[in-house]
Amino acid sequence: MLMMLAAGMLLLKGLREQGCLGRDFAKVTIRDQPSSNTIQKIIAVKEAMREVEKNLQNLNVSLLKISTILLAGQPQITTEVALVLLISSAILIIVPFKYILAFFLFDLFTRELEFRREMVTKFTSLLKERWAIFPVAAALWSYYLTKAVGPGRQAKQEKSTTFENPNQVRVVVSLDNI
Repeated sequence: MLMMLAAGMLLLKGLREQGCLGRDFAKVTIRDQPSSNTIQKIIAVKEAMREVEKNLQNLNVSLLKISTILLAGQPQITTEVALVLLISSAILIIVPFKYILAFFLFDLFTRELEFRREMVTKFTSLLKERWAIFPVAAALWSYYLTKAVGPGRQAKQEKSTTFENPNQVRVVVSLDNI
């Protein structure tokens, strides 16, 4: 992989020096937004922040699902994933890598053909459904609140929140004086 990366970089360098790639190849162009009033800019920033928050939540849920799989939070799912990994490793041992790479390249370039489109769509929807039913690991968020009880004394209260499913949030709160 490193040799292929190095060869590709040197090939691009050579093509660029020969002028085959054009002057604008690999140049980043940043375009300024059209002029707008302050309200439109605030709305655009608000929408961008909403999109960033949504992406972070999806990433967080994915990481929790991966931790559930790896740490055997759901033993049946962990067993299925382990079996898939074992079968994949057995295939990699038996079949030479060049044939596997050729198969994946063939698959990549023929996905959009008519005779394969329906099969690829079904397989993709199956993977999405399987990912959707993976449970999220229970996350426990615990922090301390301090409250003045009397002169010079403070009582600590623990507040715990448990999140089991991103679609249905269950909150467990325990307040104990220590």
